[in-house]
Amino acid sequence: MVTTFADLIGSWPRGSLKGRQLTSIATFAKDVNVTYSHAQIMRYRNSIGPDYWAAVVRAAERRKVSVTHEDLVRMREQSKEDRAHTNDARTARCANAA
Repeated sequence: MVTTFADLIGSWPRGSLKGRQLTSIATFAKDVNVTYSHAQIMRYRNSIGPDYWAAVVRAAERRKVSVTHEDLVRMREQSKEDRAHTNDARTARCANAA
């Protein structure tokens, strides 16, 4: 079971286009109808905007990837918590440096 957006994109099943094997991120981009660079940014930021969730869930069903809307909500909440902890740590480092 994937627990982050980055894991979801990185573990997306590989597809093909015109006889050429695609990477998992290229297949994800094609399936969700975003550019390759947009999919890269989603993976790098560990974030998929809610506007794309319906497309992700539909594509996941077609690819037999086990992900639901509720999973995406959980991933988003976890991502927010992770960012908050990172920001707290940065603030503490800055305060200690001063």
